[in-house]
Amino acid sequence: MGAYSSDCGFGTASPRRWLALLLGILLAVPSVAFGQRSLSLKEAQDLARQSSPGIAQSHARLDEAEADWAAARSALLPKIWGAAYWSWLDPDRLSPVGASQPGAAAPTLYGREGYAAVRGKLVLFDGLKSWATLDSARRGVQSEQVGTRIAQADTVLGVSLAFVRLLEAQQLVGVAQRSLERQVAFEKVIQAKLDLGQGARLDLLKARAQRFDAERALVTAGEAQRVASALLRRAIGLESREELAARGTLEEPAGEPPAPEAILAATRAANPELQRLDAQLQQSRASARATRGGYLPEVSLQGAFGYRDRDLGGGAGEWSAGVYLDWSLFDGLATRAQGQKADARLAQLLESRRALELQIDADVSEVLGAVLTARAAARSASQSVEASREAVEAALELYRIGRATSLDVLTSQSELARTEVLHFQALGDWTVALARLERLTGD
Repeated sequence: MGAYSSDCGFGTASPRRWLALLLGILLAVPSVAFGQRSLSLKEAQDLARQSSPGIAQSHARLDEAEADWAAARSALLPKIWGAAYWSWLDPDRLSPVGASQPGAAAPTLYGREGYAAVRGKLVLFDGLKSWATLDSARRGVQSEQVGTRIAQADTVLGVSLAFVRLLEAQQLVGVAQRSLERQVAFEKVIQAKLDLGQGARLDLLKARAQRFDAERALVTAGEAQRVASALLRRAIGLESREELAARGTLEEPAGEPPAPEAILAATRAANPELQRLDAQLQQSRASARATRGGYLPEVSLQGAFGYRDRDLGGGAGEWSAGVYLDWSLFDGLATRAQGQKADARLAQLLESRRALELQIDADVSEVLGAVLTARAAARSASQSVEASREAVEAALELYRIGRATSLDVLTSQSELARTEVLHFQALGDWTVALARLERLTGD
């Protein structure tokens, strides 16, 4: 049993080894059961544009705004409708026309009447209320068009962040695998020296303990990758349970970021939230003008052409036409209240725009700081990785010739794994910060 454990590396901790193997199999089950799909960042973004619920909702809101615009246009067109009735009246009712001579009988009245006609109405003037309503609806369409762009930008940002985190998780799995391979290889080196009667069994036990930690780290990294895949699937809007894999690499920082003043100017010029608020402000002003149009009279052209039939006198066609004026002299102050409501809405939007400008200034400073910090961290971590690799190679070489202890090798290997993790995390933070900056500037 002792020879078996020495050759295979299981030792007395064989149950833990089997547990790690079992967890690895369980982590692989979702990929086998539901399949795995490899996506590039562009493919993930294009897929999200088709599947994202947020984008679908924004398109539905745009359709609603366009329907409101069409309804507002209808107020400028003539209205044509049909009307008809069939009625019976009391023939003994008081005649609207008196007898032709005193003492004579009143004229006989009709007791049945039928009427059918086509009527029409064209508003000539309504205090420009219809035009203001049309302008408000048009601004509403513009606002929702920008809202659709915002939904797409938010979706693309969410997919980009989830994709980067999945790519980072995949890299960390690779780090954990390489760390475990180094631990296993070093454990074999120690075992070989023990077989030659060199070294101490304590070195082997330390190496095994660190290998167990590496196995646990690999399982943890695999679970983090599975969670990152689920988050990317949610960001895209996929309903399937297939596992996703990110295709690509985390790039090293290159070039210098633009000056904060240039970023702030570009953000204020192209930020979609500001553009949507500007459209909403114009819409609110148009709504206020439409409300105040209720103080003015309405002038309309109305006409009708129909046929009237009675039990007395028979039936005949008839027509009518005229210009009508309607003026609401008192409506219980409803128009005034609606105007005050429109003014309050406009004031809210003005303050919202001012608050958004302040928020943009703060967001630009925050994101630019994150970009600079992640850039510096990525460059520093890259140099640390190179130094740690050289330290591992040097420690192994010195250990083979007896000039370093196993603790030196284990420490250098642990430091290499740590710096590799920090490196990929810094690259992920750098890429995420760039994506957030592009979202702010509207790129």
